[in-house]
Amino acid sequence: MLLLLRKLKEYVIPATVEEAWQEYSVGKALLISGGLAVGLREDSSTEKIVDLRGCSLHSVDAEDEYLAVGATVTLNQLLETEISKRVAGGLLREVLWCTGSYQIRNMATLAGSVGQWYGWSDIIPALLALGAKLRIYNGEYSVIDLPTFRSMRLKPIITHVLLPLDPSLVGTFVKIQRTSFDIATVNAAFVAKFEDGKIYDARIAVGARPGPAQLVDLSHFNGKMLAEVVDSLVGTAVKSITFGSNDAASAWYRQRLVSAHLKRSLSSLVNGGESSKIPELKYTEAPFKAKPARYEGYVEFELNGKPVKYPLKPYQSLLDLLRENGHSEVKKGCDTANCGSCTVLVDGRAIYSCKFFAFAVNGRSVTTVKGVGDWLNPSSVQKILHEANAVQCGFCAPGLVMAATDVLSRYRIEKQEDLQSLLKGNLCRCTGYIQQDIALMETASEL
Repeated sequence: MLLLLRKLKEYVIPATVEEAWQEYSVGKALLISGGLAVGLREDSSTEKIVDLRGCSLHSVDAEDEYLAVGATVTLNQLLETEISKRVAGGLLREVLWCTGSYQIRNMATLAGSVGQWYGWSDIIPALLALGAKLRIYNGEYSVIDLPTFRSMRLKPIITHVLLPLDPSLVGTFVKIQRTSFDIATVNAAFVAKFEDGKIYDARIAVGARPGPAQLVDLSHFNGKMLAEVVDSLVGTAVKSITFGSNDAASAWYRQRLVSAHLKRSLSSLVNGGESSKIPELKYTEAPFKAKPARYEGYVEFELNGKPVKYPLKPYQSLLDLLRENGHSEVKKGCDTANCGSCTVLVDGRAIYSCKFFAFAVNGRSVTTVKGVGDWLNPSSVQKILHEANAVQCGFCAPGLVMAATDVLSRYRIEKQEDLQSLLKGNLCRCTGYIQQDIALMETASEL
């Protein structure tokens, strides 16, 4: 249950941005585009949630020199578009691929990341370095930059994040973390115009310092050959950034991590190194647009192929709603979007149900592990995990089955490291991962 929102009384999914602004402007309201960040924040005063997923902000479109990403487009939906490859030579896709887990990317959005502006965000440094802009609405439409949004006391509605499509832009992103699923110890993004080996309008943004990301303008290197100024470029940037210390790392260590990794990454850029390759998609689908609705004490949706109607509280998580109504196959582990035991499919996409508002599934389709197979008729994923003895206590198994069902049906997975990256959001404390990886790779080759 999203306990920190116990004062929540209303949950509304407006049909238009104008309606959303009217709802948001009255009372102690909070905007959500994906909802993940709200589930992670400490907030005991919010009385109303205004969910933008009914406002037709679910498209990704090329507009002159910008790529306009709708506020409710999830990170995975953006990652799956061909046009995302055109942003700074693939920088955007590189950042998206290493952000969070697969389930988190099915929930988080660019607009939500900007709205919350977490210090450890991977998205914010990239957007700052790119010089991204925001299309907003606060009674009228306008376009602003990120620092302007950051300074506004009453935050407007972000309708689109605008990313430059300048073909001369190149970029690179580094993220240093203790484990593959941990938040960054420190991260950094570099973006510049690159012409005949020379750079122009270079920018470096560093996040997880800890604290909000900082941007350094390096335009005084205009016209310099990148190969000749890598050391001085990075040196100037890290000296301009204020680093701090916490349990993850000291300021001294963070500074040296950024310096070493950025130099290595920029040298690779000079030598024409390729960014990490993302597995090929088997199919694409249109982003989801929610049905406008207002909370009235219950929620109606399709569960494992059958229509259901359950009473609920406006702050209730999908995980608790399902378990309270007898669906104990959805496990409650960490309750913090870290372990993956609560994974279910919403409209075919794997999400963490512990941080997904129950009312957000109104009019949608939800699938638990019982919906993909049982002992008599197991799915191919369930069957191979059983035959390979890839589960022991079984607590994590339902979540693993659901995540694997989604990613194996969606991606052509040829390398084990790609499978591991896609399933890193599912933890197993007793079996380990070797047998699971071997079994699921075998299934991947057959699907």
